[in-house]
Amino acid sequence: MELLLLADREAGTEETLASLAYAYDRSGNGVRARESYEKLISRTCSALGWEPQQSWVAAHARLAELYLSAGDRERASATLSRLETMWKNADPNLPLTSEMIQLRKRL
Repeated sequence: MELLLLADREAGTEETLASLAYAYDRSGNGVRARESYEKLISRTCSALGWEPQQSWVAAHARLAELYLSAGDRERASATLSRLETMWKNADPNLPLTSEMIQLRKRL
């Protein structure tokens, strides 16, 4: 965590932020994971069209899941709705599409 925090402070890119969010998530720190995912998805324009785009898109599903786990159905639904709008023409066989559908059923 220390190295990821240092990398994010030094570079502050979408890649470092995505890594930090994932690390917080895996460590069980849901509050910090949500904060990091929120910050990541707020960087719409800077994430599109290059490597962090995939992490940025997937962060919407994970953030919705974290909101749902915290009992915040309204934020979970709003976050998932943004993803559904962006992802409406995606291949139905993609794992993220499946995850999105399952999450919507849970909501």
